[in-house]
Amino acid sequence: MRATSRRSITRRLALAALALATAPLFAQAPAYPDRPVRVVIPYAAGGGTDILMRYLMNRIEQSEGLRVLIDNRPGATGAIGAREVARARSDGYTLLAGHIAPNAINPGDFTDPKFPPDWPLVEVALAAEAPSLLLVQNDLNVGSVAELKKWLRSQKNPTYGSGVRPDRTNVDLIYHNDNAFNHTMPEYVGLLCLNPAKSGGVSRVMSFHTAHNALLADHADALPRLYQPFWIDRQKEHDAADTPFISKPMFEYDGEQLRARLCLHQVKNGYAMRGESLDDRTQAAILALEEVFEREALTLHFTMERGQLQYCNNLETGHSRTEFVDFDEPAQKRHLVRIWLRDRGLRAYRG
Repeated sequence: MRATSRRSITRRLALAALALATAPLFAQAPAYPDRPVRVVIPYAAGGGTDILMRYLMNRIEQSEGLRVLIDNRPGATGAIGAREVARARSDGYTLLAGHIAPNAINPGDFTDPKFPPDWPLVEVALAAEAPSLLLVQNDLNVGSVAELKKWLRSQKNPTYGSGVRPDRTNVDLIYHNDNAFNHTMPEYVGLLCLNPAKSGGVSRVMSFHTAHNALLADHADALPRLYQPFWIDRQKEHDAADTPFISKPMFEYDGEQLRARLCLHQVKNGYAMRGESLDDRTQAAILALEEVFEREALTLHFTMERGQLQYCNNLETGHSRTEFVDFDEPAQKRHLVRIWLRDRGLRAYRG
């Protein structure tokens, strides 16, 4: 990642403020800024964008005397944070720090009216540049985009689903139940920390009862869709002759107990596997759920140290963690041991 100079980003931040300010403001305000500037980061704390922007804003505060407030609004690949800035007053005091997703990819992906394609935002400053990589599995035997396209054309029934669990990577994880993509989920899940990460990897838990009630209060029109089936990618963790996806609702209520099956990453893959797009009603339900997941008031944050144990009801409690940076030495790398318990289904892994 290549960062621009401190003076360059300072000048561009000032340009951003001027570009976002309205004409009447110039006539009324003798100087800018006369109060703190809020920089919305549409990603979780501890990630690459967050670390870079906090560093740059800190240097700007020191050199320019400008007070900056960082506001993390993660979720929906940056759309939640972008929407927050789009709804703010055009006075130069609310800026967005993001990359290609909020202003280029999302407008083409989201059709829900809450995320219109004509974002009222304009790019005014380049803070850093970073490459994007296109990766394939080692056994695919392709070494270029041209070879990949040739291979795809040769497939009569191309398949989706990476077979890579997000929890086996260092990316930020959205709230989920463990093993929600298989027939019978564990009723309880435990995590024992053997080694924490070098930085980041903050654990988060949320009651799905609380999340459900928040949806009922603020997104009542989207809630019924979550009680209907979704296609779910099984991440290739099934017998070769078995179906690669299942169809299950995200919420179930039997009159006594609310049960959740939340795995948004696998749901999106499931629809891609079947060649189906997410209709507006399905997108609205998923976005409503993601919005609730980002409410800090509903979230418990904690850092797991070596020897500590996390244990929770997997059907009623969601867990996640932030992006992390790991050690280079294999013996020091982040390592958590997981245990699943259930009293239903088959004894085998898939239940």
